[in-house]
Amino acid sequence: FVSVAVRVRPTSSEEPIAVWAKPTDGHEESRRLCCHRGYVLEEYEFSRVFSPEDDNRRLFLELQGPRLAASVFSGINETLFAYGQTGSGKTHTIFGTREEPGLLQL
Repeated sequence: FVSVAVRVRPTSSEEPIAVWAKPTDGHEESRRLCCHRGYVLEEYEFSRVFSPEDDNRRLFLELQGPRLAASVFSGINETLFAYGQTGSGKTHTIFGTREEPGLLQL
């Protein structure tokens, strides 16, 4: 089973690109990501899209973190892979801070 989740980081007003999770109707999870590059609007679909307001605990719970941890402790190999450009929030998501633990601490 492969699940690809995206976490949108807060954007700076100096960036020439805007990225946001496409709003959903009702209580369904966001699966679409919109990207505006000034001259073109693109839309992508993933297993799950998290907004900048979503904290590490929400990611952990909604990505089935407790189930994955139990699976690892029962001897099954699992992989959590963080990918992105420098400064995009990979280290924060995985390791966190004292105030907001990362996925490894949860």
